[in-house]
Amino acid sequence: MVLNEEKSSTGKRRLPRCVALFFAVAVSANAFGLIVQVVLWGLIRHRGWPYTSPFLDEGIGVDLRNFAPLFSRGVLHSPAFFHQPVPFMYPAPVAPLYGLFFSLPHSVVSLELSLTALSVGTAILFAWRLAKAGVALGIAAGISAGALLLSYPLAFELKQGNMELFVALLVGAGVWCFWRGNFHGAAAILGVAAAMKIFPFVYLALFVSRRKWSALAMAAAVGVVVTLASLRYLSPHPLFAWHGIGADLDFYRTYVALPKRRETGYDHSVFGLFKVAYALTHRNQKPPVELMGRALGIYLPVAALSGIFLWVLRIRKMPFANQLLCLTVASITLSPVSFDYTLIHLSVPAGVLVFFAWEAGSREVPGLRATFVSLALLTATESELIVHGNSVGGQFKALGLVATFALGLVFPFRFSRLFDKNDIRPHPSELSCGASPETEGDIHVLPLSLGYKNAEGEHLPQ
Repeated sequence: MVLNEEKSSTGKRRLPRCVALFFAVAVSANAFGLIVQVVLWGLIRHRGWPYTSPFLDEGIGVDLRNFAPLFSRGVLHSPAFFHQPVPFMYPAPVAPLYGLFFSLPHSVVSLELSLTALSVGTAILFAWRLAKAGVALGIAAGISAGALLLSYPLAFELKQGNMELFVALLVGAGVWCFWRGNFHGAAAILGVAAAMKIFPFVYLALFVSRRKWSALAMAAAVGVVVTLASLRYLSPHPLFAWHGIGADLDFYRTYVALPKRRETGYDHSVFGLFKVAYALTHRNQKPPVELMGRALGIYLPVAALSGIFLWVLRIRKMPFANQLLCLTVASITLSPVSFDYTLIHLSVPAGVLVFFAWEAGSREVPGLRATFVSLALLTATESELIVHGNSVGGQFKALGLVATFALGLVFPFRFSRLFDKNDIRPHPSELSCGASPETEGDIHVLPLSLGYKNAEGEHLPQ
């Protein structure tokens, strides 16, 4: 399976220009940001917020350490879990993960090692898939290693000690299963992810557009079962745990989602734009919580209806890569709060676009370079951006996410041959080994042991 790689005048294979441009922008943006944050802000750190950096604040694993009292002996599995100074501000299915790491010695070290191992393992797996698709092993390894080392969201995730990486890996695994035609496997995995963080439910739109109703039902059933099991983990009385989690999430809404806090500088949600815009237009006054509560009551239904409207009229008609890009951006932008570690979810559509860029080769694809530039800026640190004493790196990322969404909405990234009803299907005569495609509904699915060829006669990835 060899992708159509771009070749130099000497005949040697090289990176597609759009992927090379991604790395050039990522290196430049990260170098500038780290110099400003670590060197300059480090020298004037005594001035306090916002002249600081997420890497100079609060220490390693702060998100995990904050919940230590909740998972201590005598508190977990008891009503006391829901009456602690720091409430558990996540859906119930995240709790067993925290419980797992707090049951291990040196919980912060255990979590950091686990996150690092999973990140490196995923990068190795991606490089292996690229190499299996025909990319030179050195180039494939370079792409994976470069993306890993230049990922500010991953560094932020490791610094915070958050559980977002587990959700992102579930989403990535679900998307891969979907791409390979394993719809029920994808549904089960995405059902778990949606139960853990709610907003990954937007990926279920992929099943709706393809009328995979049984897979959609499986995703819903898995989400319900995982939630019930997690509630039972928290308390012998699931209904009591349900009300307790609801009260903790209400606390999160009132004291985290609605106010403008110092963490808003790391918040790339569209709703965060309103908070910072209010502060900038009202002499740095924080927006009243009551006003933000009313605004949120309007924002959520408008965002939901807008997303449905765009999906029905445009996104569902676009190629798979575009659908994935738009859904990913929506999942990390439309929630009331979305901190920088959620940007690791962009790795999923970015990986698909790398395969697309290799297949495109020297062919100029409208919008592809702009998309890779946008992804490079979104995954670089921008916490050094300050306007009138307000850290606005998250808000610049919110605008970048909106721009990326627009690129996915306008420019189709259509694989030459992909098992998707919105992309060109392989003709039987173009299949290797003379095999005929099996038909599942309106999607042509190939046996996984077979490949197929592009116009140059090269095998494309399965």
